[in-house]
Amino acid sequence: MKRLFLLSAALMGAALSAAPTAARAITLASAYTPLGGTQWQVDLTLTADALMPGISEFTVYFALGLDANLVATATPATWSAFVAQPDAGLPADGLVDYLTNVGTPALAPGLSQGGYHVTFNHLGSGAPGALRYEIIDPDTFAVLATGQSVVSMVPEPASAALALAGVAILAAALRRRAPTRV
Repeated sequence: MKRLFLLSAALMGAALSAAPTAARAITLASAYTPLGGTQWQVDLTLTADALMPGISEFTVYFALGLDANLVATATPATWSAFVAQPDAGLPADGLVDYLTNVGTPALAPGLSQGGYHVTFNHLGSGAPGALRYEIIDPDTFAVLATGQSVVSMVPEPASAALALAGVAILAAALRRRAPTRV
């Protein structure tokens, strides 16, 4: 009986440790929109870990040699942004550092905050990829967490209109081909 209890407890522990823990992760979502030529906009949304103290500072890195001309075009009202361009002389990646304004509470555990927008030139081929980020303690400058952003693409308005027009033409062609019933 005791052995059966220990075996079932071990199995239960293994099952619980294998359970998903998505609510316990910090995520940075990066949604890219092409603006024409090499210019892109990335919209960032930060989700705080439910078990970590609130987030008051984070830094997003843009790769040296792949990205240039960083501009923080929008920032939530309770946050400030600092931009440093990629610098081949150091060499160093570019970055945008976001910090809560004095007297403003941190992003609370388990909550999300969007409204961080950066425009930049992507010098690489194809679309930009995941961005490296760090969660920083603004008092000690210690790195509390690191990660890569979760990437999504926002279609160009012209591409969406073109796709919609194609569907309309296809629907019209199918209607003409359909046999009429008498």
